[in-house]
Amino acid sequence: MKRRNMTAILCAAAMLVSLTAGCGSKPAGDAGVSGDAASGGSGSTEEASGGSGSTEEASGGPGSADDAQATADGSGTAQAGGGIDTSEKRVIHFLSTWPETDPNVKILRALTEEYQKEVDPNIELEVEVITGDAIQRQVKIYNSSNDLPDIFTYFPGRPLQVLIDMDAVVDIEEEFGRLGIYDSIDSGAVSLLKTFEGNQGGLHALPIGMNLEGFWYNKQIFEEYDLEVPETWDDMLAVCETLTENGVTAIGLGGKQKWPVTRLMNAYIMRSMGPEAMYQASVGEIPFDDPGFIEAGEMVKSMVDAGYFGDGYITMENADAENMLMSGQCAMIYDGSWIVGNLLNDPEKNPLGEDVGFFNIPAVTGGASDQEAYSMNCGSALILAKSKYDDRLAGWCEYVFPRMGNKAMEICGESKGYTVTEAPETVSYYTQMVNDELAKVKSTSLFFEALMDDETTALARDNAQAVCLGTMSAEEYFKTLHEANARYLESQN
Repeated sequence: MKRRNMTAILCAAAMLVSLTAGCGSKPAGDAGVSGDAASGGSGSTEEASGGSGSTEEASGGPGSADDAQATADGSGTAQAGGGIDTSEKRVIHFLSTWPETDPNVKILRALTEEYQKEVDPNIELEVEVITGDAIQRQVKIYNSSNDLPDIFTYFPGRPLQVLIDMDAVVDIEEEFGRLGIYDSIDSGAVSLLKTFEGNQGGLHALPIGMNLEGFWYNKQIFEEYDLEVPETWDDMLAVCETLTENGVTAIGLGGKQKWPVTRLMNAYIMRSMGPEAMYQASVGEIPFDDPGFIEAGEMVKSMVDAGYFGDGYITMENADAENMLMSGQCAMIYDGSWIVGNLLNDPEKNPLGEDVGFFNIPAVTGGASDQEAYSMNCGSALILAKSKYDDRLAGWCEYVFPRMGNKAMEICGESKGYTVTEAPETVSYYTQMVNDELAKVKSTSLFFEALMDDETTALARDNAQAVCLGTMSAEEYFKTLHEANARYLESQN
C-alpha cells in the first residue's frame, strides 16, 4: 500500500454520520454492530469530513439511490438473472472464515435461497470454512493457480492491496455502479473501506459489519463487589485485582486466536501514544520498537502474571470468552460490537439479559488520547474474484446485496454496512447502547494489524502468545515487528 496523507485515514466523521443517520429516523439502530475482528480507520472528525473518502464522495459514486431502493424493496426491475441463461448449474464458491451457524453465512444462505426461488433455481452457494489465521495462506494458494473462490472473506489493507495490484479482484464501485446497486452500500462503510485502499480510486471490498471496540462487563458481578466502571487504566487494574482476590476471572481472553491479545496491546497503545500511533508505525514515521509500544506489551504481560485472565486463556477462543461473560464466569472481556448479535439473539447463552454493560478503553495517565477516541473497524470484507465474475455471479450480486441490510436486520438485528429500507419498529437495549456510544465518537484508531503486510501480521499474532507465556520479551516482540515492517516498506520503494 502506498504511503498516504493522514487525511485519507481520518474518516471518523463520515463514518459516524452514516452510522447514526442510517439508524436515526428509522429505528434500525444497528449499522455500527456487526462483523468480526478485522479492520479500522484512524483520526479526527475535522480532517475526515473534508478529504478524500468523505461521506459526499463515498455516497456519490455510481448507482443511484432510486435504483438501489427499487431493487431492494422489489418494486423495481431487479434484473438479477434477467436475460441470463440459468439452465446450467452454477456453484458459487464462498471461502468463509465464519461457520455455517454464523449470522453472516445465514444471511447469505437465506438470500441465496430466495434468489433460487425467484430467479435462478440452478445457482448454489457452496461454503468452504477456514480459520481466520489461515485465510491469507489459503487465498495465496488459490491465487497462485488462478483459481480464487468466487467470493471470499479477506482483510482490507495491505493483504487486499496485493490482489488489487494484480488486478485479481472486482472493482465494486465500477461493477455495482453498472448494476445500479452501489448506493445500497452504507456510505460510511464505503468511506472506511476506501481508506484501506489509500483512496486511490475504486472500491474492491464489500462490508460485512461496522464495529466499535471496548470492554463489555457483567453488571451483576460489578454490583456484587461494589465496583465502579473504571475511568483510567489504573482504575481497571484495581478492579481486576479486587476480582482476582475474590476468585473471579477479571477478563476473559481468547488467547488461542491471538488477535484478542494484540487488541489489548493496541488498546493501551491507543490511550498512551494516541489514536494515530499504529498508522505512524506502519508507514515508518515512528519505529515499532518505540518505548511506548514496548510498554504496552509489558502491560499485557503483567496482567497475565497477575492472573487477571484466569486459567486456560491461552487455549480459549474469543467465542469462549464471550460465553464466559454471559454465563458469569468472568467479569469483563475486550471485544467488538459484533458481540451484540449473541447478546440479542441467543437467550440461552445470555442469561444476563440486559445486565451486560460497555465502557470505552480507559485513559492512561499521561497518555495522548481522550475518551472521545474509539477503536473501530469494519470486520473482514467480502471480495469478488475477477476471474470468476460472470453474468450468473453478477445476477446473484444484483439480487443479494441490495437486500443485505433488510435481511441482516431480520436475522440478527444488524445492518452489516448496508442500507436498511424496512426498519424494525423497536430498538433493542443493546442496539441503543451501541448507538449511544457511536454518538460520542470524535476520532478513531486503527486496530493492531490493520496496515501490516502478511509477514508482519503473522509475526504480530504468533508471537503475541510468546509474550504472554514469557518465552519472548515485549522488547524482542516489537523489535521483530519493526524489522519486518521495515523490510516491507523497503520493498515498496
